[in-house]
Amino acid sequence: MPYYIWKRGGRIVAHSYSEEPRPAPAIEVSEDEARAMGIYVPPPVAPEGAPPEPGPTEAEDTAAMLIDHEYRLTLMELGLSEGGEM
Repeated sequence: MPYYIWKRGGRIVAHSYSEEPRPAPAIEVSEDEARAMGIYVPPPVAPEGAPPEPGPTEAEDTAAMLIDHEYRLTLMELGLSEGGEM
């Protein structure tokens, strides 16, 4: 999991882990660099025995497939591929 810092005026104003890429003002640093700066916080750990996150319901899964199908049909009708080329 990447560790990020945000700086303002040369000073670190925030730091955290994130699963997703952060916007441009964020700077990715290694855990060793974070330790050297004195800002390292261990990553969050799920407690043992915690139930896994539930997956999509059957209705949500069907709706997602329908939306994807309609999107692909629309692209085909417009003569486009998924990348937007003709």
